[in-house]
Amino acid sequence: MGAAGAAPDRGRQGRPGRPARHRRAGLFTPGTLHRLLRRPVLRGRRTRLQGAEGRARRIGRGAVRERADLRDLEPAAPDARIHGREPRGPAPARRRDPSGRARRGEDLAVRALRPVGLVLSVSPGRVPGHRRALAGQLRLRARRDRRGARRRAALRARTRFALRPGRLAVRPGLGRPARPLGARRWRGHAAEVSGARAPIDVAVGVLVRADGAVLFGQRLAGKPYAGWWEFPGGKLEAGETVTQALARELHEELGIAIDGSSRWVVREHVYPHAHVRLHFHRIESWRHEVRPREGQALRWLRPDAIDAAPLLPAAIQVVGWLRLAPLHAISSASELGGARFLDALDARLAAGLRMLQLREPGMPEQRFDALFRAVRDRCERHGARLMVNSVHPASYWLAAGGVHLRAVDLMRCESRPPLRWVGASCHDEAELAHACAIGADYALLGPVLPTASHPGAEGIGWQRFEQIAAPASIPVYALGGLGPADATRARRAGAHGVAFKRAIEIDHE
Repeated sequence: MGAAGAAPDRGRQGRPGRPARHRRAGLFTPGTLHRLLRRPVLRGRRTRLQGAEGRARRIGRGAVRERADLRDLEPAAPDARIHGREPRGPAPARRRDPSGRARRGEDLAVRALRPVGLVLSVSPGRVPGHRRALAGQLRLRARRDRRGARRRAALRARTRFALRPGRLAVRPGLGRPARPLGARRWRGHAAEVSGARAPIDVAVGVLVRADGAVLFGQRLAGKPYAGWWEFPGGKLEAGETVTQALARELHEELGIAIDGSSRWVVREHVYPHAHVRLHFHRIESWRHEVRPREGQALRWLRPDAIDAAPLLPAAIQVVGWLRLAPLHAISSASELGGARFLDALDARLAAGLRMLQLREPGMPEQRFDALFRAVRDRCERHGARLMVNSVHPASYWLAAGGVHLRAVDLMRCESRPPLRWVGASCHDEAELAHACAIGADYALLGPVLPTASHPGAEGIGWQRFEQIAAPASIPVYALGGLGPADATRARRAGAHGVAFKRAIEIDHE
């Protein structure tokens, strides 16, 4: 038996007032634990907490019937300061960390034998990795006595911690309800607005010059977001249609008379001062010269060189869609043959084709791999965007930087694939709504007209296409039985452009 005095604990720090008789000589050296004590077992008295506080505290051994070898003083949890609204920062370099908590060490005595400070370091609805073994031990069995229910109720009242199944105390969220697992806010879109006021309808004009440049205006002083850049337009007045409001606003702001506009996308956005529903229309023809009638600054910018800053938040994603090509070509190498297809592709890329979907479902894997590499090299050389259909392995999506989802794959997606560009094939309102919900960049909708690949099948027609595409919050291409000559008709129906499989074959023939 050693001399009386302060006994060193496992952290190798002296503990004044600890009787020497509690030390067990010969079993293990100071600072270590016998292997039999390294058991993740907590013997406790039902659900009594050891105190819900973020500072070091003294814990009675009677509550958990611990051996006297273990230390009485429980240090604060590593992230307790966060819940106390204290700044989190690195510990001073001069201080030691005997327990290993700050660096998530493997100190079994702390991690396995001291599961007492759990609730305060558990974030809302979650258990951190370094607390999982500890949390598992707190799923204690209730003793069947008449005081159990009353004690649990008193525990909740005192600590305000909810008891989940298994009687695990979990810290609730602060001031807001928890979202379901997997729920996702759509970037730039007001998908979740509870109790918000009704949106204000705004007509927005995207003026496109013959050279492809788009008009931006700077907001005047005295308005919210003064000095920020936006597309011209304004609020709808009572009884106005979007087209009527757009014609009035553009005459008042720019002094022009528009000959017509085509619906493009409808977006909602919540600003601190307003919830707006933005009806974007494209305008390619107008009378009179554009001039700033209200004294605002104006700039014509090409879609690939938009440097106006800052842009209104609701306009940022729309600017990206301006770079989508009006023609979406779909490959046909299986029908043409690999060499003939690549020759035709070279001609189309040289003529200005800037978007291609590689879709060859029946092609052998080795042959498709060679085709993909050849097509990708050509697209990169000409600055064209390459999308790989989801019928092919995901490794090709990643290599191309974009995927076009088949309708069946689209409906299986709960969130947007983590790629720069994502498209989807749709045939009805439900599929198009899901493409919008996951945040796809565009959709193909059809077939509009009968196609050679589906003989005897009728298309949905232009009227039905316009009806389905009208509320879409992403650009929609018209697909099925179409060609370049149908581009104007497609835009009148609200399409961004046309997509067709024979786009590569036309010039080659």
